[in-house]
Amino acid sequence: MGKRKRKLNAVDVLSLLLLALFLAGVLVCLGLKDTLVTYIGIRLYNVLMLMLSVLLAVAGVLVVIRLLRFLRLKRKDEEESARQAVLQKEQEALDRRKKARLSVEGAMDPAVVRSLLEKQALTRWTMYYGPISEIADQMRQMDTYQERLSHLLQNNGAETLSDTETVLNEVEQYLCKNVRNVVNFMDVADDDAAGEVGEKLKACQIANKELLTKTRDFVYALAEYLNNQGRDSDMRILETYRDTILKHLKEEPI
Repeated sequence: MGKRKRKLNAVDVLSLLLLALFLAGVLVCLGLKDTLVTYIGIRLYNVLMLMLSVLLAVAGVLVVIRLLRFLRLKRKDEEESARQAVLQKEQEALDRRKKARLSVEGAMDPAVVRSLLEKQALTRWTMYYGPISEIADQMRQMDTYQERLSHLLQNNGAETLSDTETVLNEVEQYLCKNVRNVVNFMDVADDDAAGEVGEKLKACQIANKELLTKTRDFVYALAEYLNNQGRDSDMRILETYRDTILKHLKEEPI
């Protein structure tokens, strides 16, 4: 992005010319004082000097005003250029993240991760179509848990429990990390590493199933908690399920 270069406009140039003109007039009058006094008289000379001095002062004030305006606009242009440069860098970073669909920076898009996984079953690793489909279905199952939880909170007006949605979002990202690890290995694995690919798919499937089970129990516990509000509702049970999930998320992905 080119840096905008502000230039003097017509008024700025005119004010400078007037200043130079009146300054030259004053200097000429001072230099030719004796000659001018001889020809036009001291009174008219003094009037002429007064007029030129006033015009010079006015031109000087105008130049200062225009200069301050020019500097203010120039600084504004520089600030705008800096802001645009920051926005451009942010956009470039965003574009890079979009291209790097499995990037470790920021949150992964589950739909993209699932699509990349399913693509593996249609290319080199068609032999593992079944396990790949099961893992993709697990990711879809996670989507349904998130949808159910959102509807549950909305229908019950449980805004104070909105942090539970954050927990499920973290679970989803953890599943994405598991799948990403498998997809990356499948991308680089040789054909004779088919056995290792199968083992990683199996490990991913088991790990995701375990976490999905805990997520399901957490959602059920939340529904039970909401049903019991006003009676013998106990927040500790819900916190126990949540803490169990959070503890699981601290473990390294497969």
